[in-house]
Amino acid sequence: MNSQPLYINDPDALVTAAYEGEFDLVRLLISGGANPNVTNEHGDTAVMLAAEHGYDAIVEFLLDHGAEIDVKDQDGDTALDIARYHECKDTVSLLLTRGATGSDGPSAKERMMDAYYDACEQANAIKLRQNKP
Repeated sequence: MNSQPLYINDPDALVTAAYEGEFDLVRLLISGGANPNVTNEHGDTAVMLAAEHGYDAIVEFLLDHGAEIDVKDQDGDTALDIARYHECKDTVSLLLTRGATGSDGPSAKERMMDAYYDACEQANAIKLRQNKP
């Protein structure tokens, strides 16, 4: 039985390994020549997805091996913005110590979620008005 994950040969395997918290696989992929700045189809880097889950050892390892700290995803968020949004306080501290910058104010994800909840509230208010006798 093969113990390697199915995604091991994907072009963005490093990103997936970081998302899954697979430190040993991240290390193996980097030592095998994987680009530390590769992105997935959403523009996420391995650093971003490790930061999202508070996998500080992976974040630090990737930064030590050439990952760029302030790359922006398709929404315009950096790893620091993502760590803040997911309330990974230790990761935020780590990224700040390493020189990360982020948004002044809410991240794109926060703005998107705020807009979504506002739209839901407006839709519910309209439904309530329409259902009044």
